[in-house]
Amino acid sequence: MIFHADTPVSDLSVALFATADESVASDAIFRLSVKAKKGDAEALAVLARYAENGSLPGRRAYACYYLVHSVGKGSHSITDLFRRGLVDPAIRFFCIPGYLQSVGKEAYVELVGIAEDATVPIEHRAYAIRCLSRFSEQSFDRNLPEPSRWREADLRLTELRAWADAGYPDGAPPPIVRHPALDQPTTAFERTVCRLDQKLKKRQKPRNKPRCWLAPGSAGDLERIAARWKLPDVYRDFLTRFTPVQVLLPARRLPYGVHVFGAHELIECQSGYACSPIDETPLSDWPAHLLVIASHNGDPFVLDLARVANGDAPVLVGERGKDAWKFRRVATSFAEFLEELAR
Repeated sequence: MIFHADTPVSDLSVALFATADESVASDAIFRLSVKAKKGDAEALAVLARYAENGSLPGRRAYACYYLVHSVGKGSHSITDLFRRGLVDPAIRFFCIPGYLQSVGKEAYVELVGIAEDATVPIEHRAYAIRCLSRFSEQSFDRNLPEPSRWREADLRLTELRAWADAGYPDGAPPPIVRHPALDQPTTAFERTVCRLDQKLKKRQKPRNKPRCWLAPGSAGDLERIAARWKLPDVYRDFLTRFTPVQVLLPARRLPYGVHVFGAHELIECQSGYACSPIDETPLSDWPAHLLVIASHNGDPFVLDLARVANGDAPVLVGERGKDAWKFRRVATSFAEFLEELAR
């Protein structure tokens, strides 16, 4: 079944609720989300109904993701859905930022409750903490990878409880440090990074203070990286001048977004892929020439260091198979990978 931009909302709705095929559901949800973002209230309502009552749990989460990116503060029906979803394991992950986006600081009590609830999966607790940290400008998630890779000891519940007991004060935003090329690009690569920076700025909520998305990497982080890998020139230049600072980018048909690693987290983010998360010993089923540079819901994007040419290298995405990792190429170079993310 193929849907088009002009497929009526009623047809998309019927197909969505009738299908047991995840690919069909995904396509219908994507088409509905495009309409919802353009202000189509009927499409938005269908997404909301499916997020709460759909038959495919994974696609319910997909619909909820698009709801988060289609509505803002003040939509009471969606706000109520997000609130109810905080206790629904299938959609809780996306209801956390959706509820916070909808009601602001009024969500703090419930999100702290999720973080402190030992019966909730660690990834959801971690994501609640990360969302609270970003919204309040606190640093509960400092130097930590994406929430799917946190462990119990990473939750910093003592700090979180002290913050709550103090009345949820706002923290200080990080200083804004930008490389001049972000404002005056002269090369094709700099223009790509500049477009990426502009895309990130568009996702800045008006209520939040200005922040830095791409910043020069610290000398210490870059030295530790250089001691472990010989990076292609283009990627090393990216980390040196434009290292991502807590960057999660939306990407076409990737509902969880792409977490692009910065120099401050690159080494630790190899954990669980190239090395054991327990003792950091290399894992035998991971190709040593692949460097994890980003991820989507745990699936790694890697730079193939065995195929460096002209200062750059191909980017692959990995999926955990039954017996081994399987990789497929998604970009012929890191520069092309960034170009796709910047669109």
